[in-house]
This record gives sequence, structure tokens and C-alpha cells, in this order.
Amino acid sequence: MLTSLHNDYFCGMDARTSLISGLILLTTGIILRHYLSDDLWPTALILAGALNKIWFLFLMVRKHHYKPGIEVFLLITGLALFFTGLWSRSTELACSVNPYLLLVSGIILKTTFVILFIVKTKPQNHV
Repeated sequence: MLTSLHNDYFCGMDARTSLISGLILLTTGIILRHYLSDDLWPTALILAGALNKIWFLFLMVRKHHYKPGIEVFLLITGLALFFTGLWSRSTELACSVNPYLLLVSGIILKTTFVILFIVKTKPQNHV
């Protein structure tokens, strides 16, 4: 069944569909996080959105539209900070670092990645 899901969903999906569905899942998860007392579904949606965006990157590399560079390190670090901030915010564990500082730092690094990604994949107009 998992192979069927992989073949039907991921192999037939183009890069743009993966990116858009990832953004929709991520946004829905963030919105639901504020309205639901249970963190399971919002976190699952956020994770599914992140996985769709990672699949988008994989498709872009595979189609030779993008050559990964140092900005991937920014993405990985940003995701790690972001998810650590989400986790530490939802636990009762007292941390020495403010979870919102982790979230904001992760978002800044991920935004920097997006800007560098757009610059690298933007078609060059040679005059």
C-alpha cells in the first residue's frame, strides 16, 4: 500500500503541485495550532507541509533546475530550530532558551534560504 501511495502521489506530482500543497498544509497546521487544544493534528500538518516542500526541492534538483549550495545548510538549521521551538513550547520542560527565539531564528533562516533559492533558480536574461 505504501508503494502505491508513493507511486500515485509523489511520482505523478509535479514540482509546483508539491510546493503549493506543502504551503497549504503548513499554513493550515499553523492556523489550527492556535484553535485546537490538541497539538497532534496541527503538528502532523506542519510536518506534512515541510515534507512536501522537501520533495519539491528534490524534484527541482532531479530536473536540474536547482543546484544545492550552502543555502541548504540554512534550511536544515532553520528547520531544526523551528521544530525545536515548537517542541519546547509544547512541553512542560523548562528550557534556558526562549522557544519563541528558536521559532523566530528558524523562520529567519528559512526565509533566507527561500530568498537564495529564488535567486539561484530565477532565469537569467542574457541580453
